[in-house]
Amino acid sequence: MESLIGVTPNFFDTMLAVIIALFLWTGATAAMRGARIRRKLVSLVARDLARRTLTVPEDLPVAEAVRRAQEADAGGIVTTDQRDRPVGIVNEAALVAVPEERRPWLPVSQVTRGLDEGLSLPVEISGEDLIRAITRHPAHEYLLLESDGRIYGVLATADVDAAFGA
Repeated sequence: MESLIGVTPNFFDTMLAVIIALFLWTGATAAMRGARIRRKLVSLVARDLARRTLTVPEDLPVAEAVRRAQEADAGGIVTTDQRDRPVGIVNEAALVAVPEERRPWLPVSQVTRGLDEGLSLPVEISGEDLIRAITRHPAHEYLLLESDGRIYGVLATADVDAAFGA
């Protein structure tokens, strides 16, 4: 078999062409995957993923906090101190682990995670900045704050994962 330029390709030429083709295919596939990821990242906006939040005093019993959250149709609970400043976010997994019979006597502060650095995010954060922030300080829930410091809601990592995977 002779090619257009008058040279018969040997095994090495054929393998080199296959390797180059695979390299190009792999690069193109990675570029398309990256474009899909970037397109999904743009759609991740903390404000859109936020859960409605209820604020309660940190000494309130778990049973009462849950009752109030259900009544308010809230997906997150934030505890506050005596000055009404947020001090913690109720950890959903810890809350579920508390037996029903203990909930009336256990203060909600026992199932909260303190608002350490990185667990409060601006409600306008989105895309890559959002992913970087939750990767830098891994947690199940984050407190979302308006620019003036008011509480907007709670952002659950599970909700971010679900939105990214959709």
